Amino acid sequence: MIILLLHFLSLMLGSVLVLMLPLLVWLTPDLRIKKSLLKCNWTIRKRLPRCKMRLKKRLLAFSRRLHARIRKTRYMHKMRCLLINRRSLLLALRLLWKTPIFPSNSRFPRLCAKCLLKLKRLVSILPMTKSKK
Repeated sequence: MIILLLHFLSLMLGSVLVLMLPLLVWLTPDLRIKKSLLKCNWTIRKRLPRCKMRLKKRLLAFSRRLHARIRKTRYMHKMRCLLINRRSLLLALRLLWKTPIFPSNSRFPRLCAKCLLKLKRLVSILPMTKSKK
């Protein structure tokens, strides 16, 4: 009966009982009960580090998932910024391509065309969006 009570207490109290059991062992006169108390003390001491390790592993797994999510959101934000920049560059290119800024008899359109080609190359380097289906 005492062993069952101690086992129940070990599940409820945990580390508090680890400190109490040596005192109980010292106070009990019966040798059989002393042995069972010592055995119970040993199992509790063995079980506690396992629980701590499980908790530690769970916390580590949670923090890994959290950091992965943070990294993913940072990456997505960066990609969105790049795509927004790409879209605005494309829009600027279209506007530049359609509107003649200088008169046709001057030599500026050639320079402007070179700048536009450079801009096109820059835009082609930036990442493109994937079409959603």
